[in-house]
Amino acid sequence: MKSQFPQYYRVSRQDLLDNFDDCYFLFDACVLLDIFRLKEELVDKIFNVIDHYKGKIRIPYHAASEYFKNINVVLEQQVSKINESRKSFDAFSKTFQAQRNYPYISDEASKLLARLEKQIDKDFKNQMQYLNTQLVYGEHQNKLSSMLDGNVLAPFTNDEITNIEKEGELRYQKQIPPGWKDAPKDDNRYGDLINWKEILRFAKESGKSIIFVSNDVKDDWVTKVMGKKLGVLPQLLEEFYQYVGNPNQYFHVYTLDRFLAFINEHDRNIVSEETVKDVQVSMENSFTPKTVFEITQFVNERFKVPEYILKLKKLSETYKQLASLNGSQWYEELMLNELGKAENKNEASELSSTANNDMTKKKQESGISNKGYEELKAPFQKAEANKDSTDKDKI
Repeated sequence: MKSQFPQYYRVSRQDLLDNFDDCYFLFDACVLLDIFRLKEELVDKIFNVIDHYKGKIRIPYHAASEYFKNINVVLEQQVSKINESRKSFDAFSKTFQAQRNYPYISDEASKLLARLEKQIDKDFKNQMQYLNTQLVYGEHQNKLSSMLDGNVLAPFTNDEITNIEKEGELRYQKQIPPGWKDAPKDDNRYGDLINWKEILRFAKESGKSIIFVSNDVKDDWVTKVMGKKLGVLPQLLEEFYQYVGNPNQYFHVYTLDRFLAFINEHDRNIVSEETVKDVQVSMENSFTPKTVFEITQFVNERFKVPEYILKLKKLSETYKQLASLNGSQWYEELMLNELGKAENKNEASELSSTANNDMTKKKQESGISNKGYEELKAPFQKAEANKDSTDKDKI
């Protein structure tokens, strides 16, 4: 059945490891750009991987063009995120410095906040210095360009691009992947399709399996069932196998963190499990339920603050910004390991669901005015608004 219906065969990691020497790695623009969203230490480690396997790495011409077009935009966005996050955290911190308003805040919590503030300030300064250096001197951009010199695929001619865009208009109307999810876009509307055509051409010319490294894993690239990514869409695989004419020549898509995990499994000397984990943490979009309960329990029991400070979504958004900028688990470990983990998840859930009923009472007991209440909520609301706006700008 595999030879007749290769598009339905689930390519495993072991399949790819067994064919490692017969694989090329093609990098999308979004992955190259996302590397520069990480802290400098992780960038250097990923560059080591790229340098080691540069003979197997290729960049579609269109992807390379989009990378150069947007790299400074991404760096500027990161500077803006840091500035806005600093403002949000500074406002959050100042609310607790007025001891007369919050006499119930423990010394332990105040000391924790001071330590957190000191570490965050250090991390922000380091990352800001790195970003400004890249904007002014472009050291890492130059290094990446040098490592991958000669590794960019040949471009299509203008006539070929015109024909691809005409084909894309028909494909998008029928929701034929890839790229139809970008149909509403004005800029780079057919970018995914152009990349796909470059991938097909290179795969046929090289006769090698292709691992496409991309963080753009929308529904027009991968199959998703119950929120889980099961692999490349059968429609794409069918087109791939028909084009290359070899059912044993694989096409697979990895996000950056999954690609690094794949490399780690092949050769642990090239990239460590710790680096893979750090990149995974940096790329995470949300907490695990366990972490949400642990932080809720911790804040409830240790800080003893009113419910409006415990609005979990707002608190988690601020925490998430700080954690992603730091690029490691430092904040999570400080919160959970040093100050204890939640032992009773049911109790934590109950506390979270019933706290709203207790809000008015706690507010009256604390003697905080309506104005003070609104001021306390402001940092969280601002952080949430900033996140929404920056997410819309994300490439």
